[in-house]
Amino acid sequence: MSILGDRKKFRLILAVFGLLIFLNVIGFSSWGRRLFSQIINPGAKIIRESSSGLTDEKKTRSSLLEEISLLEEEKQLNEVDLAKFYSLEEENAQLRGYLNFFNERSFRYILANVVWQENLLNFSHYNQNIVIDKGGRDGLREGLAIVSETGVIIGKIIEVEDKSSRVCLINNNFCKMAVSLSNSTKSIGLAEGDLGLSIKVNFVSQNEVVNVGDRIITSGLERDIPRGLAVGKINYVNQEVNDVWQDINAEALFSINNLSIVAVIIPE
Repeated sequence: MSILGDRKKFRLILAVFGLLIFLNVIGFSSWGRRLFSQIINPGAKIIRESSSGLTDEKKTRSSLLEEISLLEEEKQLNEVDLAKFYSLEEENAQLRGYLNFFNERSFRYILANVVWQENLLNFSHYNQNIVIDKGGRDGLREGLAIVSETGVIIGKIIEVEDKSSRVCLINNNFCKMAVSLSNSTKSIGLAEGDLGLSIKVNFVSQNEVVNVGDRIITSGLERDIPRGLAVGKINYVNQEVNDVWQDINAEALFSINNLSIVAVIIPE
């Protein structure tokens, strides 16, 4: 019974709705229009709100994508600025080191940038020299000492051009330098590189007392290299009974990986 009643009500509503549409088409009273609008407008409003919501959603998605793009760009710029900051911080630390070292000594000097490292990717090559951006027009010549910001001698100039110079590092095989030991007898020897990893000290006789931990400094016997520059620290000593000279090995006091700015000592 209830089902039949519901069907009758549904049919009656449809009939009224159809009648209102018909009357609106043929033009009936303003009261009818108002009634018709009250019935139709809620549905239209829902449709409009749904369409507006979709448009807003598209705009919001587009705005978010644009914002993400801007943030990515800002992140990349920040990375570049951070790299510059670390580079400048390292450079300032090196410059302060040079200032402190030369303030304590009367040496004249010229700062130079390391622009090239020979055989950087050839790890089987033992002669990884460096090239600096100062040369003959700056008053440089062969034989001048090159030091790090801590005053450690890293090598000497072996070739000079107008705007650049080639420097052999003290731990390279063909780079030789007159040195003195910090032992009781101030032994004199000749330092040369050992496979690009350490330093050998040659021509120290068997009767000299040399110990692990002794320091090596420049002897001052070379014309353009002043005495007293730190060279290395002895880490191995071997005395063979039948040998004339002791077998002495030392570690260098610098790392080639940290060489970006060096100083050239200019003799008076």
